Amino acid sequence: MRPRLLTAVLALTLATSSATVLGPAPARAADPAQATVTAQASSTAPATTTATTTTTTTMPASVRKQYDDHYGTFPTFFRSGTGSTSIPLPPSKRSGILTVTADRAGKDFEIQEISSTGVHLDSPVWATGPYSGHVAYGTDSWRAPSVLKVIATGHWSLTFRPVAEALPLTSSGHGDEVMLYWGAATSRRFVSKGGDMACLVRETPIALDYETIVASSGGHAECNATAHLQKGPSVIQVNSGGDWTLR
Repeated sequence: MRPRLLTAVLALTLATSSATVLGPAPARAADPAQATVTAQASSTAPATTTATTTTTTTMPASVRKQYDDHYGTFPTFFRSGTGSTSIPLPPSKRSGILTVTADRAGKDFEIQEISSTGVHLDSPVWATGPYSGHVAYGTDSWRAPSVLKVIATGHWSLTFRPVAEALPLTSSGHGDEVMLYWGAATSRRFVSKGGDMACLVRETPIALDYETIVASSGGHAECNATAHLQKGPSVIQVNSGGDWTLR
């Protein structure tokens, strides 16, 4: 029930009835009047179900500008549907964070990042059961997805937000999460329990512009490892099938 990293190359077929250029949506993703681009459209955005303990740290305006300049900004928008579809990403939306929910419907659920040449770059989500979590896409220089391909048989929903709107680094949470860190280099203990998939922490410093794994379970479902974080600003991703702490 958490993402896996992939490097396979897949051919992409965009000539589907659901492939439509995304347009801007109102800032509130929960607005039921928002349009959707799906195999079977839904008109109501889901509530976020991932519970996370947040800090009260306020991002300085100068740091927010670094995230906005590096990753871009756009109005929050929402897409939902049933079944597989391809969602084109205009250049201004090729890096961001997703709030994702999906039911199982007896099959795996996957979101793939696809390049303009049809190359499968990564899978931010590959779930083997009902899924709810927050993931990033297109956050390092070697990935420049032009399409997000949803592979599903059941119902799913995606809320797209700019990278700068992710949470500040938190000390605890549940499931997959995306956070921002802009402090000095530091080490934190990553403990994750529960779930049926391997857990890890990934970091993408803006200065490095490349994702690295800074803590891992080594393939096990539970993790107790030290995460060595570089100087920020950076994007931190926790992948876990259960409760976790990063302290």
